Amino acid sequence: MKSLDALRIGIFDNSKWNASKLLRAVMSRVERDAPDVRFTRYTKESFSRLAPDDLLDRVAAENDVVISAIGD
Repeated sequence: MKSLDALRIGIFDNSKWNASKLLRAVMSRVERDAPDVRFTRYTKESFSRLAPDDLLDRVAAENDVVISAIGD
């Protein structure tokens, strides 16, 4: 990947306590360097459960790359 221009980035929050905070910081940094990227946020119902297959399929279909974090 040579450029972030118009890249579709999925932000996948696993619902752990600090995951959202970490992901917001990552988004802020990426936006500063590549203002044309498009973010879509997704959140698991619970960090202790697997993400449903339909959610994972949607995340994969709607994005070029996905960033996830474990925020313990």
